Amino acid sequence: MNYVLVLLLIVGNFAASELEQRLSNVLCEMINVIKNIMPMVLVVAIVLSALVYGIAQILPQELKARTSSWALSGIIFTILAAIIFLVAPLLLQMIVPEWNITNIC
Repeated sequence: MNYVLVLLLIVGNFAASELEQRLSNVLCEMINVIKNIMPMVLVVAIVLSALVYGIAQILPQELKARTSSWALSGIIFTILAAIIFLVAPLLLQMIVPEWNITNIC
């Protein structure tokens, strides 16, 4: 569903007249979609990882070890995704200083 929305935003914005304005609009819409969706995805990932870890505590020993590692991998993924989400705009600003990432939208 979200991919369809992003695709529609990209296709709809390419009908505009100026290339720079079109690319800026597409980039702005994609940034807004990611900024709106990412926090929810991170919360859901943490909740699911905690749920899997809790369920793992009542399973037999072999399954407990396996599902606990899945849950911890999910928590580590969420922490890394949050760090990337927070640091990516700063890295882009350092790599391409002429793009004003902070004021693009």
